[in-house]
Amino acid sequence: MALFASFLHATRRETLLVKTAGQQRLLAAELRSRAQMAAIDKDEDARQDLKLRVSEFDASLAALRQEIYTSPDPAPAQIRPTLGEVDALWRELRPDLDLVAAAPRASLPFRKARARIESQTQNLLDRSDSVITALEAQRARLRRRMLNILIGIAVFMGLLFIAGIALAQRYIVEPILSRDLAESRRSEAALRKLNRTLKTLSEFNQRLIRVAGESELMSDFCRIVVAHGGYHGAQVALSDPAHGQQPRVTAQTGCWKGFPA
Repeated sequence: MALFASFLHATRRETLLVKTAGQQRLLAAELRSRAQMAAIDKDEDARQDLKLRVSEFDASLAALRQEIYTSPDPAPAQIRPTLGEVDALWRELRPDLDLVAAAPRASLPFRKARARIESQTQNLLDRSDSVITALEAQRARLRRRMLNILIGIAVFMGLLFIAGIALAQRYIVEPILSRDLAESRRSEAALRKLNRTLKTLSEFNQRLIRVAGESELMSDFCRIVVAHGGYHGAQVALSDPAHGQQPRVTAQTGCWKGFPA
């Protein structure tokens, strides 16, 4: 915020300087025409008007000089020489303007002053244009500098945003997705196991109704467990008291490594 406030302050100041320099340039153009009117018009109003324009130009130059030289935020050094030329020209031109505004029109000093005013006012106009050009260039430099700063801030914020997304993806989103995926896989495995169990029970119940004997029932049980239960092999072993209570395999299906036959 301080950066933008500083930029706005500098921009307003440069705009004010350009406006003051533009008014000064208009006054410089009016000085020539008012001096010509004072020389040919016998009415004293023309001379009073010339004195007024001289005072206004003097005040405008003083305000511009104060802003550029003595302000807490002085203008760049490249503007000062141009304003110095305007100041020097004004110190030469001011006595001639005062003389034209007060001296008798037929006097020799009046005629010499009027001749010098013709050339000096043109030089003053040219130097005033140079001041305006220098101030406009300074204002354009300020705007370009702020634009570059804004672009830099935008790029930095964009990189920061991308980095934030990448970090969030790695340390927040991916662990959550991995955990959810693992839970989903466990749930799917449990559901498949439950479905196989239910299918096995359903097949066994159907076979139980149609079976003819115990031996066939045991064989069908092993086959159903392997076919629908998802097991590699199944075996039924019964304990026979005649064989010393040792389990005896009565039916088996698939690959089975267990009790001996």
